[in-house]
This record gives sequence, C-alpha cells and structure tokens, in this order.
Amino acid sequence: PYSHTCFRLRKKRKMFGGLVSLGLILSFPAIGQETLQIAAIVNDEIISGYDLQSRIDFIMFSSRLPNNAGERGRIRLQVLNNLINEKLKLQKAKQNKIKVYRKQVFDAISRVEKRNNMLRGGMVKLLKDRDIDSRTFERKVEADIAWSRVIRSQMAQSLNVDNDAF
Repeated sequence: PYSHTCFRLRKKRKMFGGLVSLGLILSFPAIGQETLQIAAIVNDEIISGYDLQSRIDFIMFSSRLPNNAGERGRIRLQVLNNLINEKLKLQKAKQNKIKVYRKQVFDAISRVEKRNNMLRGGMVKLLKDRDIDSRTFERKVEADIAWSRVIRSQMAQSLNVDNDAF
C-alpha cells in the first residue's frame, strides 16, 4: 500500500509540479497532542494532525460510518490524500490568481443547507452539536469552488486558443 501511495503522489507532483511530503509526523514532546503534529507538508504548507482528525470526524459523520478506531484507521490515508489534493488545488488557484471569498463559501454552504431542508446556519450548528469543527467543511467547499474556477479558466483559455486558430 505504501509504495502504491508514493507512486500516486509522484504522479500528482508531476501533474501539479509540486512537492508533497507524506508520512512526516512530527510532534512537540512537551505537549504530545495529535493536534500539534504535522500530517503532511505540501509545497511548504502544512496539513496538521488537527486538520486530518477534523476531516476524519466530518467524513465519519457525513458518511454515517461507524465511529471506531478501526474505521478511522481504515480511512485515514484516503482522507489525508484528499486533504493533500485540496491543498494542491488551492495552490493552483492562487498561482492562477483565483480568489475565493468567504461570501462565496457561505453562499455555497447555504445551497447545501437548502438542498437538505435546513435553516440558514443549520450545517454549522449540526457540526457543532457533533463536536466537528465547521471550518473543515468550509475549507472543503473553498477548495471545490477554487478548483471549479481553475478548470473553467483553463477551458476558457483553451476555447480562445481554438477560436484564434480558425
């Protein structure tokens, strides 16, 4: 499994032209809390142990998976890979000077709430009631918005090049 993961990360590095350090777990011995660990470094940006645990909590809840150590361990690497992909997508958006504003994120969350027959702010309340950091969901939404804008931008550039050829 590890060599397969390294191969996939090397492919992603080529695709994004980035550096991903996976499996680096550093902790501060005086505190020793998982939240102060580094789960991965993506082009000099850190994914903390807290980020990883928060996303695992969110996935466990939203997927209705049994919340036990075995299940958490089973999805850990997949969740970490997803977080790495999101970092790469956000970095690509930044490189292309694409900004995602908080209002856009909250508007997208409002649409999710509406589709699920929730009141405005219901998603944050639901996550808070389950002791899940709502920022993990907000960061996922931000990455999704950023990446869709990157793709649209690249498609528009491609169409302009094709149109100029005729």
